[in-house]
Amino acid sequence: SSSAMIMLRAGLLVLQHHTRRHSYVTSSYSTTTTALHASHPNNNSMITHKESLMHGHALSIAQAAIAAVDPRRAVLSHLTYSPSTHLLSVEDGNDSTSTTLEYDLNDYNNILIAAFGKASVPMVEALCSEVLCRIPPHINMQTRGTVITKHHHATQQDRNTLNKYNIAVVEAGHPVPDIQGQRAAEALLGMCNTCNDRTLVLCCISGGGSALLCAPTPPLTLQHLQETNIALLQSGMTIQDMNRIRKRLERGKGGKLALACTAQNNATVLGLVLSDVIGDPLDVIASGPTVISNNDGDVASLVEEYNLRDVLPEDVLQVLLHGDVDVLQDTNNSTNTNTNTNNNKVHNVLVGNNEQAVEAAAEQATQLGYNTVILGSTIEGEAATVANMYVSLAQQLKMTSSKYNIAALPAALIGGGETTVTLSSTNSGKGGRNQELCLAAALALKQKGLRDVVLASVGTDGTDGPTDAAGAIVDGGTVDRIESTLNLNLKGDEALRRHDSYHFLQGSSDSASAGDDASALVKTGPTGTNVADVAVILVR
Repeated sequence: SSSAMIMLRAGLLVLQHHTRRHSYVTSSYSTTTTALHASHPNNNSMITHKESLMHGHALSIAQAAIAAVDPRRAVLSHLTYSPSTHLLSVEDGNDSTSTTLEYDLNDYNNILIAAFGKASVPMVEALCSEVLCRIPPHINMQTRGTVITKHHHATQQDRNTLNKYNIAVVEAGHPVPDIQGQRAAEALLGMCNTCNDRTLVLCCISGGGSALLCAPTPPLTLQHLQETNIALLQSGMTIQDMNRIRKRLERGKGGKLALACTAQNNATVLGLVLSDVIGDPLDVIASGPTVISNNDGDVASLVEEYNLRDVLPEDVLQVLLHGDVDVLQDTNNSTNTNTNTNNNKVHNVLVGNNEQAVEAAAEQATQLGYNTVILGSTIEGEAATVANMYVSLAQQLKMTSSKYNIAALPAALIGGGETTVTLSSTNSGKGGRNQELCLAAALALKQKGLRDVVLASVGTDGTDGPTDAAGAIVDGGTVDRIESTLNLNLKGDEALRRHDSYHFLQGSSDSASAGDDASALVKTGPTGTNVADVAVILVR
């Protein structure tokens, strides 16, 4: 069977996009042991039998994590519509603290769809299948809207489906905004300004929305925001701080989209939010377009903290350091932003998050026979630092059988969250935070001589940084196998210093010349979801 054929050149397991979303197969090869001996002069770097199996297990665990946060499933688990009563019911909260919001569609004559983020297309398709296509004709409901997603995250079939409801699909730039995103955002905000008290605005918000909903506040321009985004991405800044700055520079963010709908037009707004931010703060996810808050603090201090004076455009600096601060009343019901309203016309509901992906990964690991420990879903920090922490935990498990160990072998450690990579202005490498974490882990595993330890880290959206990889899977022999097989001029430690994890883990300094056969990368293609990252550490 293919599951038994995981003896891979350079220790590879690749996750291939088999169907459009959420159906994946593992690549399998018939590489023989003899061929492996011939390929790797250093036999100590050969992938072990246990590691072969663990690569497959790690891939299966990552797949389970991604499948658990399918955006359609997330939306449909919180929302139901009854054509007989015309009631749209939305569950807000978890099983123990859930409340039900009800919207009588007899009270509205038009629905506006406002969606942005990497998961926006499947989220809106779920709304169409559960609500829009089931509204009885006699209600005479008019629908319209715009969905803004990342380039290559929508198909012609998606466009055709949503066009039936007068909903346009626009692909735009991420993580750096582009003109397509700006035009779509401004058009969407224009629609918000035409709402009235008979309008129900359904917002589908997911990770990536900050870059995709790009509407600079005059006199700032798209170029100002592009240069700013590049500087923020290179700074090592947390997403929380990054979005505090973005709110000051753009229309639509920081509750301004909700205000455009409600301040004068008195529309009703329902935000359905798929979280990619640690802790699920709704005022941070996609920069909180439907959450009005005045708790963003002094953004001027961030300029000094992250040494941004010399890298931000002068006009942006003037706004951040000396510009007028929007005076917005924080009228949240409580400090828990998961159940907030800015007034009785706006509600936001969290429909999915990283914790759900981590739980699903843990369940799959347990089913595979591992003693599983969840390290948390709030892990953050520099990717290389977090990698060393993961490897140290694996080393501890290998070294001792103390009754106080966190798990007996075989063990699976599952972590969720979002790490960062701090780049210099002269950096020329290519990679993402998950690939950097895996490369740092592979080097640490090699340095410590740890075998029968496999680490995988993937972005649930399927795109790690500006690459076509979701992340990578590595073990203690990965670095030597890649270096000895392809005789690279680029060594693993140098690749880490240059933040060039993609080219090294792919197995070639020329990304166009190497096939996936000699790669440690995990490639899924766009998954249609986005709840940050999941790391899997397997120890035998």
